[in-house]
Amino acid sequence: MRFFFQIFLFLFTWFNLGATPVFSKVALPSVVVSFPKAENQNQESELKIGVSNFARSGISENSFSENAILWESSVLENRAHEVNVWDVKEAGKLLDNALIAELKATLGNKVDVKKLIGLVKNPEGKIVWLDKGVTNAEAIALGRKKGAGFAHVLEKHATDFLNKGITEADLPEFLLKAAKENNIVKTTGSTSRAVFETTFKGVKQRVTITIGDNGYIVGANPISF
Repeated sequence: MRFFFQIFLFLFTWFNLGATPVFSKVALPSVVVSFPKAENQNQESELKIGVSNFARSGISENSFSENAILWESSVLENRAHEVNVWDVKEAGKLLDNALIAELKATLGNKVDVKKLIGLVKNPEGKIVWLDKGVTNAEAIALGRKKGAGFAHVLEKHATDFLNKGITEADLPEFLLKAAKENNIVKTTGSTSRAVFETTFKGVKQRVTITIGDNGYIVGANPISF
C-alpha cells in the first residue's frame, strides 16, 4: 500500500513539474515584448513621415514666401515703371529738346533733366521751367526753408486748383501755358506776385505764379476774378 502511495506521489509530482514548463512556454511575455516593439516601429515610421512632411511644408512655405517677395517686388517695379510712363505721356509733350539744351547751357548742373516736367519760352525770350520739386518736409530734410516746384504746388493748392476745374494731370500744362503767354494782368501780395490770365480748355482762369530769376517755377495758386 505504501508502495502504491509512493508511486502516486511520484506521478503527481512529475506531472506538476512537467506541466510548468509547458505552461510557461505559452505565456505572453514574448508577445508583450514584441508588441511594444512593433508599436515603436509604427511610431518611429509615423515620426519620420511627420518630419518629412514638416520639411516639405517648410520648403513649400519658404518657396511661397520667396514667390510672394518676388511678386511684391515685381508689382513695385511695375508701379514705378508706370509712373515713369505717366511722366513721359503727360509731361513729355511739354518738353522741348532745343529749349532743354539752351537751359542747360545757361544753368548747367542746376537743372536735373530727369526731374524736368516741362518748359516754355515766353514772348520776352525767357525760359520758364517746371520740375517735380520737393514738399516742405522734403525741403527741410535737405536743409532748405520750404518746398518748391510741382510737388510744392500740389501740397499747398491741389484742392484749390481742382475747385477751379484743373486736375493734377492738367496742372503742369496749365501753368506752363500761362507762363508762356505771359499775360500779366496785375500783381498781388507783399511780394507783388504776378497774376497771369489765360484761357484753358475754354475757361478763363487767373493764377499767380512765382518764377525765380532763373525761370524756375517755385509756386503757384489760383486767383478768383
